[in-house]
Amino acid sequence: MRYILNSNYRLRGWRGEPFFLERFPERKLIRLSPEEFLFLVKCDGKTSIDTDTAQVLERAIKEGVVSPCSDERELMPEQEYKVFSNRRFHYVEVSITGRCNFRCKHCFNAADTNPRMVEPSLEQLRRLLADLDDCGVGRLRLVGGEPLAHPDFLAITAEAARRGIRIYDILTNGWYITPKLLDEMKLQGHRPIWYVSFDGLGHHDWLRGMPNAEAHTLRAIQLLCERGYYVHVHQCVWRDSLASVRPTVKKLKELGVSRYRLTPVEPSLRWKATAPEQTLPTESWQQWLPSFLDWWYSQKLDMDLDVWGFWQHDHRSKDVRVVPDISLYADRQHRIPMCGDARSMPYIDADGRLLFCDGLSGGSIAYGIEWENVYETNVKQLFTDSIFTERLLGCTCADLKGCNPECCACEWRDYCSMGCRAEALTQGNGIKGPDHRMCVFFQSGVYRQLLAIADQYGLHSMTTLSQSD
Repeated sequence: MRYILNSNYRLRGWRGEPFFLERFPERKLIRLSPEEFLFLVKCDGKTSIDTDTAQVLERAIKEGVVSPCSDERELMPEQEYKVFSNRRFHYVEVSITGRCNFRCKHCFNAADTNPRMVEPSLEQLRRLLADLDDCGVGRLRLVGGEPLAHPDFLAITAEAARRGIRIYDILTNGWYITPKLLDEMKLQGHRPIWYVSFDGLGHHDWLRGMPNAEAHTLRAIQLLCERGYYVHVHQCVWRDSLASVRPTVKKLKELGVSRYRLTPVEPSLRWKATAPEQTLPTESWQQWLPSFLDWWYSQKLDMDLDVWGFWQHDHRSKDVRVVPDISLYADRQHRIPMCGDARSMPYIDADGRLLFCDGLSGGSIAYGIEWENVYETNVKQLFTDSIFTERLLGCTCADLKGCNPECCACEWRDYCSMGCRAEALTQGNGIKGPDHRMCVFFQSGVYRQLLAIADQYGLHSMTTLSQSD
């Protein structure tokens, strides 16, 4: 019997990772075992399938990957197995502009920080999309500045659509979201997740430096929710705004927001110059978290929750991730990259620099970090062998601990992920230094408190620590 890959599937591979199945139009990657790959290679409409692959065949048919083929059908050319010579970075975050219409007190892209007002041209971005396509990049996150402020925003998304690259999500302040914009993006075939910044009822305008920003942003969130989009709202908090969290959550729930993200304002260089007295101390923030989580679950909110750097939970699942905890992988720390986020989704700054994340963007130059630029160097080379790949893939969690003797000696060394590299840099410890937020988290008992919250509400946290330890 002969079988053929269904038209929405393609076989793909990258340097060192040769076995993937990609589903269109989502551009979702499915990692294959060698056995699964060898079976699917034969599903070309011409090759007879051996009976010893019955289990793999049954699963492939059930999941809609292949179909029986009794006629002369052949794979479409784009379905043929293709191996990209670069390393796999299938999902990339691209800052399409450094401009923004807001004057946020914590942001290096604020409208009154002229040195950051850089913006690649439409032609540069078209070339970049071509280069990313040539590297097998299937998904993009568009950020800024304010990405919708780019004068050619819809031309950029149209080019991505033409290449079959999915605009997976967009980070925005919401100011430029209109029904017309959403209609035009829908015609292009894009239906992104919208990440909207909203910093609390009664406090948003102060942080964002824009009169009436609060009302405008809430209207944008409501419009997106009414259109049925998955809306992810990100709230930053500081000393005076912490009390706004609970009423803000209730308001967002009322509007239909799907996911809520919470983080304290990080003491960036700009924040230190604008409102340092409002910095929320690490100890105070972490001591507040258990009571917030207890409140959240007592409300039975059907929203996903992301407390940045500490807690992630899809409300439809009983599994919760306590982010700093890597205890289940303690014996594989030599394989965990120094920045897991960048391994999943590297960041391209508006000026073209390839970095781990946007958190490194504003302060990296000030701290002397100068890596390669996608508008000056071949992207395939940067995704293969570069300063970026050497820093990311050549330094692991185990290596970071080796660079910091106090971490090697810590009783929590088999639990701690070493935290965020941008945080470590901001704290003055260098990109390979400790993120001292993790020290507070484990040593002050907050970690155990979060495990207790998970247990109290019937959630399963992926940890090797029992509550009796």
